[in-house]
Amino acid sequence: MPASRYENTTIFIDELSYATQTDYLDIKRAIENGSIATFDYVVKPLDRLDILANRFYQEAKYWWIIAIANNIGWAMQIAAGTTIRIPVSSEQIISRLGS
Repeated sequence: MPASRYENTTIFIDELSYATQTDYLDIKRAIENGSIATFDYVVKPLDRLDILANRFYQEAKYWWIIAIANNIGWAMQIAAGTTIRIPVSSEQIISRLGS
């Protein structure tokens, strides 16, 4: 079971360009069409994606799941008061990787 969204990524090296993971597009569509359930969460002061992932999935390394669900790039911090979507199950998303 992949622990990273890049574990199954093919990397093409041709003058510093690298391939990116395409599985996230499937995950994003599944979140948007409701195939993957989410709930709303209002960010509190000092919350970060890794802290939220640890709270909801018991694994901080799954911060990227929350990032995908909310169109967040690589920033771990989100402004307090922002409402974000949290996928209910990390397993649903991880099972889609590499398939």
